[in-house]
Amino acid sequence: MRLSYKYIKSLAAACLLTFTACEEKQVVFTGFELSANEFHFAAEGGAESLKVTSDNEWTVETDAEWCLVTPANGVGVVDCQILVDTSYLYNERNAVLTFHSGSKSTQISVNQFGFEKVIKTEEEVYEIPYYKEIDKAFIEVKVISNIDFDVEVPADINWVKVEKDNSSSSSIPRPRKLKISYLINTEVGDRLANIKLKPSLDKDQDAAQTEFQIKQESSPKITPSRAGDSLAVVMMARMLKTTDPSLSGLPLSNWTGIKVAEFPVENGKEGETEFRVTELAMSIFDTNESLPFFVKYLTKLKSLNLLGNGNGYIKSIALNDDITELKELEYLKIVGYGLSSLPEKMKTMKSLVGLDISSNTFDHIPLDIIRELPNLRYFGMSGNRKGSAVSDLSTNMRDDIGLKGKLPVEIFQLDKLEYLSLSYNYLDGTIPELPEGSMPNLRYLGLNLNFFTGALPQWILKHPYLGCWIPDILVFNQETGKDSSGKKPGFTNVPNRIPDCPKEN
Repeated sequence: MRLSYKYIKSLAAACLLTFTACEEKQVVFTGFELSANEFHFAAEGGAESLKVTSDNEWTVETDAEWCLVTPANGVGVVDCQILVDTSYLYNERNAVLTFHSGSKSTQISVNQFGFEKVIKTEEEVYEIPYYKEIDKAFIEVKVISNIDFDVEVPADINWVKVEKDNSSSSSIPRPRKLKISYLINTEVGDRLANIKLKPSLDKDQDAAQTEFQIKQESSPKITPSRAGDSLAVVMMARMLKTTDPSLSGLPLSNWTGIKVAEFPVENGKEGETEFRVTELAMSIFDTNESLPFFVKYLTKLKSLNLLGNGNGYIKSIALNDDITELKELEYLKIVGYGLSSLPEKMKTMKSLVGLDISSNTFDHIPLDIIRELPNLRYFGMSGNRKGSAVSDLSTNMRDDIGLKGKLPVEIFQLDKLEYLSLSYNYLDGTIPELPEGSMPNLRYLGLNLNFFTGALPQWILKHPYLGCWIPDILVFNQETGKDSSGKKPGFTNVPNRIPDCPKEN
């Protein structure tokens, strides 16, 4: 009986404790309470949590359509979300949320910051290689901005060109692109361009301008030597995208298209010699650029022969100054490349004996240059026709058809010439009359397949080497269409008999 009494007593105590705990949990909340009374949002907007506790039904209203509460009503304990849209303003904005519960109202303030006026780039320095193909020589720089801006490149920086997209700005910072094109760095040493982005409008001048840097790496250092010649030839082949010369593991003297000669080593020991490149020929390549600048390092070069650029007949490429660094060059042949002009400095190439610029896209004979070359003996400029063929010059509407117009008399006053080829162009009119005995050294003359008319001048008909020219084919034979005045090409006094070519003594 004593054990039963103790058991009953313990059970009663446990029940009492349980009853007391249950009474404490039944405490009921009265009133209305919010977990916060203000919120701050960035310009991008977003969502924040708000806990609403109420003993009555409640609702909420907003005075701004860009700020909402969900759910917008409830009772008891409710977890809500305050939703704020992205701002499109530079300045901050405010909204008021009003909660109603019975006769009581409670307000929450919501503040959203505006977007700061900004112009900024992802990087401070953009590094670029010394060379890329002309259609790939650019980078794109992403600019985050919400105002219009101008691009400022220093006046002395001529190797960088910046193009800005035409997208309009908004108050929200958005990415815009700058296309930065660059030229090849032909010098040893890095070069830098500091580019500034400035607000365009007066009202935005309070925004900070941004500056970033383009850093272009140095070109390879090449010294006048056998190793330097090897590297220069390899780089030329790479830039021209040609398979010539055959750049195997063979010695330089065995490379296809190359001839070498032995020279003293520059700054070497007495009697020390090495082989240097004196002749270089490359063919079948594809470029839209001038000769690779590495050509200037072939300082012992005497002959350069380049033939066959892809679609050269429709290209217009200006030959750059690098070729004029070759003071010992005697023969220069650039055929089918797409050249349309020669550099002014070519006048300084006093060693040049032969120049062939046939099958290019020149529209005039570069007399201002070739008459300044005192040793020039061979000049070829055949086949300078650009684009599709034209058979009737009188109805031609294109300006860029190639070498056209009247034949300048000055070309026949270069008495030292032994070879002159102007075949297969769009030259017309009459051949200039000159005193008999003009061009006494001329062993080859090519004027065929042009649009010449009129009488052959006597200096040609009586020239001592007329028979050497094969004139029936290379002089008298003209095109079959019409010249610029509508006349049918051809000469009126073609001789029936051609004298023999005189034998050499």
